[in-house]
Amino acid sequence: MPRTIILHILLSFLFLLLSSSAVFSSEWERLGQRTVKTGTKVADIPVNSETLFREIKLTIGHIGIYVRTISVYCADGEVIAVEINSAISPKTDTHTILLPDKGKIIKKVRFNYTAKKRSIISLYAN
Repeated sequence: MPRTIILHILLSFLFLLLSSSAVFSSEWERLGQRTVKTGTKVADIPVNSETLFREIKLTIGHIGIYVRTISVYCADGEVIAVEINSAISPKTDTHTILLPDKGKIIKKVRFNYTAKKRSIISLYAN
């Protein structure tokens, strides 16, 4: 009897683990990352993709930062600037930024930030 219960628990855990990672990987694609430096600066994350994306978000590493603006540079020449003006906690995401029309091909994302220590910022799109 105890073996059956343990097997059930392990199979349930495995199913949960596989299903949650599959949902994430099929929806959000990591387009790049950047190590940000101490101080108030501007950083770019170049994107090498010809895919149309409908939304983006930044994921903050182990040290939180203050993000002022995010600018999305599109292949058609449009620049989509979004005011954030918010402290983003470590290991969290910015809010999702929706791109107009049926999506945009992104060439780079620029963000203005202030950081007290170095941190890694990752760019995801969907």
